Amino acid sequence: MDRAELEKLIGKEIPDDVWKFLPLGRRLVVLRDPPEHKVGLIYIPDNATEPLSTGVVISAGPWVGREGTGLGNFDAIMYVAEEAVGHRFLFGKYAGTPLHQTSYESEEFSEYILMQEMDIQGEVL
Repeated sequence: MDRAELEKLIGKEIPDDVWKFLPLGRRLVVLRDPPEHKVGLIYIPDNATEPLSTGVVISAGPWVGREGTGLGNFDAIMYVAEEAVGHRFLFGKYAGTPLHQTSYESEEFSEYILMQEMDIQGEVL
């Protein structure tokens, strides 16, 4: 999936420093979904919201979804690296390392995180 298709899918522009970052091994770069400010008719203030534990894969390392890396058979992702990009996954609350982040209070909140394939818990269909 090229950059234009991915930006159309997620609805925002991907920063150059994130797009040019190539994860190694079984690592992924994920755009975390923004926090929700409304639940039904109830408004949740900014200081009480947390980012969701779901996100879209922006890029994947060459060993994602492949066996024989000596790390065991995790098989966390059902796709090889090229096919994982653009899919939405559920991951642990504290998974990953932040790569690029904007303010939680801004309307254009975005957080890109680097995580290992084994931190993925499932695909959101």
